[in-house]
Amino acid sequence: MILVNGKNQVFQLEQFWYTARRPLKGGSGVKPEPEEPVNPFAPIDEEAEKKKPINLKSYDMVKYDPVLLERYQQMVSYSLDITELRNVKAFDTKLESTSQVFAYGHDLFF
Repeated sequence: MILVNGKNQVFQLEQFWYTARRPLKGGSGVKPEPEEPVNPFAPIDEEAEKKKPINLKSYDMVKYDPVLLERYQQMVSYSLDITELRNVKAFDTKLESTSQVFAYGHDLFF
């Protein structure tokens, strides 16, 4: 995700900061332990499987916090202020995990 702050600086927000799989900040933050060891050869109890809650949270990610800090390592425009920024365009490059960003207004940044 590409964002622009109030200083007309362009920065990249990595996916792990806004994913719904992050645990809540007020939660315990501890990965729940399995209740008992799972025997792969045991017959499957379909009723028990239906009642088991599905945990989609990834406890390896940073806990959810509504305030995101600006990290200077994520600044795409470095410490440059782009004057009167009007629009930001992002284009894919057909290369693995690579994209191009073009920001323009009074100044141009690519």
